[in-house]
Amino acid sequence: MNVRNRSRNRAKKGKWLFSFSFQLPSFVLYTVFLILPMVASLYFSLLKWDGITAARFVGGKNFVDLFVHDRYFKKVILNTVKSMIAGVCIQLPLAMVLAYLVYRTTRGFHFFQSVYFVPVVISATVIGLMFSLSWNTNPENSPSMTPAAILKFLTAWLGTEQAIWSVRTPH
Repeated sequence: MNVRNRSRNRAKKGKWLFSFSFQLPSFVLYTVFLILPMVASLYFSLLKWDGITAARFVGGKNFVDLFVHDRYFKKVILNTVKSMIAGVCIQLPLAMVLAYLVYRTTRGFHFFQSVYFVPVVISATVIGLMFSLSWNTNPENSPSMTPAAILKFLTAWLGTEQAIWSVRTPH
């Protein structure tokens, strides 16, 4: 009887270890990309820091300034609540009704499905086509997009004053 319980315990440990090994990568990614940035942003919110000079701890003063002295904060919260209400009370029911109508339509059902799905397919297709044309190294298919032509285009563009305006940041 005691041997039987030990083998059951080993089987339970094996199942637990097996399931844990599948959950561990998800937990690590969740922690690294969600929990740690949230903790870091909470820490940075307690500092007075412009990103260049030394940081100075001010505690909750930033939150007091935000809630009490910021003139745009109430407006931003009100706009966020309006957007949330519009999304939940208007967009979601409308989307459900349209989806039901498309699903229940017997004549033209496939046409409406295609019309709704075409933008998803077209955008991916256009992106793929643009990359394949721009990085095509076969001059028979695309003589104007050889590596030498791309290099000539980039050096000509970077050599003009237009390049300075495209990377300049406002003060």
